[in-house]
Amino acid sequence: MNYINDNKLSVTDLFFNTFVNILRAEKKMLSNSEYNDLSPKDLHLIHLIGKMGTITVSNLASSIGTTKSTITKSINILFKKGYVIRRRNLSDRRYVYISLSKKGITLFNINDKFHDQIINKLLEEFNEREKEKFKNGILSINTELLNYI
Repeated sequence: MNYINDNKLSVTDLFFNTFVNILRAEKKMLSNSEYNDLSPKDLHLIHLIGKMGTITVSNLASSIGTTKSTITKSINILFKKGYVIRRRNLSDRRYVYISLSKKGITLFNINDKFHDQIINKLLEEFNEREKEKFKNGILSINTELLNYI
């Protein structure tokens, strides 16, 4: 369902539709590529690891507000598929460090470029003032969402 063409659309509906369409676009991008063994959830985890760099499982879980066991399950799947590397701390084996493998880095870069293409296409119609207002709007949304986390 595409709500974008409905003039009676509320901001809430637009926001929801945008979120859904981002997920659908990512799913389509994945399914039409050699990375079709991943879900958008997997892609988001790869993106997060790519942005954060080498990170412990505990810190990764904390950064997205989930449990260590949930992240461990997801990391195990990504490890088996060759997207992440796990390294134990040699002095304290309780700590496991996660980073992207070469395959994970390649996908991270493709996904980053995919997002850049979407945003650049959107912003090409904007003047500098409109770009700044758009950016500030997105920042405001993110700031407000932090109140619910």
